[in-house]
Amino acid sequence: MLRYCAVLMAAILISGCRAPVTESQQFSTDNPLFHDIGVVLVDGTESEVATTFKIHNTSSLPIAIQSIRKSFSCTDVTVTPDVIPAGGDATVVMKTRLAGKIGRQRLSCELVPDKGSPWLCEAAIDIRKSIELDPPALSIPQCGIGEIAKGEFRVRQTAKVGQPIPPLHIVGITEQSPLLADIGTTEDSVNGEMQMRISTVRVQVRDTKLVGQRYYQFGVSVGEKTNKPLDYMTSWDVGDEYVITPKQLLFSPADIRDGNTLRKLIVRRRDAGPISTTGISVSSSNKVSLNEEWNFSRTQLILSCTISPSMITDDYLTFTVTLPVRQSDGSPLVINGVVTKR
Repeated sequence: MLRYCAVLMAAILISGCRAPVTESQQFSTDNPLFHDIGVVLVDGTESEVATTFKIHNTSSLPIAIQSIRKSFSCTDVTVTPDVIPAGGDATVVMKTRLAGKIGRQRLSCELVPDKGSPWLCEAAIDIRKSIELDPPALSIPQCGIGEIAKGEFRVRQTAKVGQPIPPLHIVGITEQSPLLADIGTTEDSVNGEMQMRISTVRVQVRDTKLVGQRYYQFGVSVGEKTNKPLDYMTSWDVGDEYVITPKQLLFSPADIRDGNTLRKLIVRRRDAGPISTTGISVSSSNKVSLNEEWNFSRTQLILSCTISPSMITDDYLTFTVTLPVRQSDGSPLVINGVVTKR
């Protein structure tokens, strides 16, 4: 039986990453070989880490590597030369693509020779994001027509102590864009060998003329403005100037049968300001009556709407309640009501 051992040194090569690994590596000289690569920072772009093992054939005969078993399909392993001469050395490079991987990872490959037992080479790596967006998408609270809507999110950057943290840039926003964004406060901290910077990005919607849900995507660029940015989605909802609950006054046949002839309608302004209105009116006033209740600051109006079934001769009645308030388009606020007797 041929005997051999895997000895000597390990070198760590990092490619495609902004933060190369420089720590001294700890590994066993016994089978299996083990390398602790340490922390590698990734920024969402394609990157990879390559670990180099050197093995030595201590036998008097050449050994050929017949096959290689890998722990991950995204790992490429090369052995040079693939036939190790007697007393000679071979270099094993285990290269792994890091896209989609986060956290502590254990990589391995098994070299199957033409004689003797396989060699097992292993490596551990701690993969961390060099940049994170929190939250990953921003939803700005609902605002009224013509109001200013604001929101913010945070950009967390991580680098090794002694390495510069690249600057941030907001890209993809022009003078015609429906929102503004700028970088506000920043906070720096150090935790062991890692340093962190948290930047606050402030967003302000400047196009609130259209009612409904709106979306806009811009980018956060790290380093040079020409670098590929991280896409960031922002959404906001422009609602009517007045909030009405419920939106309609409905009376069913069961309501009339059971004597449920009263409905209360709550009206308030979206900006919580006072409601300035007089002369609230209702159509079919001989069949529907109104009673107004205001809170102390006149920021909320409660309308009690009562129908008179005996005065409603038709099976179906529609009516409207009109508040002569000034909406953004100058029109009055109208609430619809429906009475169904059968």
